[in-house]
Amino acid sequence: MSHEWDACLAAIEQQLQRSPSCEYPLYVKALIFRQRGRIHESLALFQTATCLNPRSTNNLTQVGHSLALLGKHKQALTVYAEAAKTVQEQAAAAKGGGKGGSGSSSGSWPEDWALLHHSGASHLALGRHDEAVSWLTRALKVLPHEATYVLLGKAHEQRGAFAQAQLIYQAAVRDDANTLECILRKERGMTHLKHVTLCIIFFGVCVGGRFATIPIAASSTPA
Repeated sequence: MSHEWDACLAAIEQQLQRSPSCEYPLYVKALIFRQRGRIHESLALFQTATCLNPRSTNNLTQVGHSLALLGKHKQALTVYAEAAKTVQEQAAAAKGGGKGGSGSSSGSWPEDWALLHHSGASHLALGRHDEAVSWLTRALKVLPHEATYVLLGKAHEQRGAFAQAQLIYQAAVRDDANTLECILRKERGMTHLKHVTLCIIFFGVCVGGRFATIPIAASSTPA
């Protein structure tokens, strides 16, 4: 895989030498850098791509996600809101309407899973559990993604709503049996009784005609 990335980067550099202001090669290069853990450099490239095409919601979303990966969640939320506003304005222009909503709440946002999910993730990281639940619930309605199920369950847990977390995890398993392994992997090593209880509950969920048998590793260090 590393060799393939190197080949991609070499091709991208050749393209950028011919067209230094070409947006797409910068975008792909930023994605590769992020995958390799070079988050600061990736952010700079996404920001450059955004300067070249400030109306691209993909660019704005990636800038926000990069900020979130650096722990700058408040800044990320500001960028996500700007991206949502851009989507609304573009939709309104296409319909010949006004400028769209303010983008200040999840209810007024466009049906964009990435924006809703990442906004929920940043609210969760900031300890805003109710806001996280609102954003992630909306994202789940747009796309029943494994990552959204896991974060929404975690948000419910952190605000003490363990019964609701259980329902979310069970719904995740019903939608996709592979989600069970992901959830247990993320919860592995947790010693808090309520978290362990949630994991045990999964063993009562019948998946594909059989019961799950994924082991839960024990550890004295919380994950």
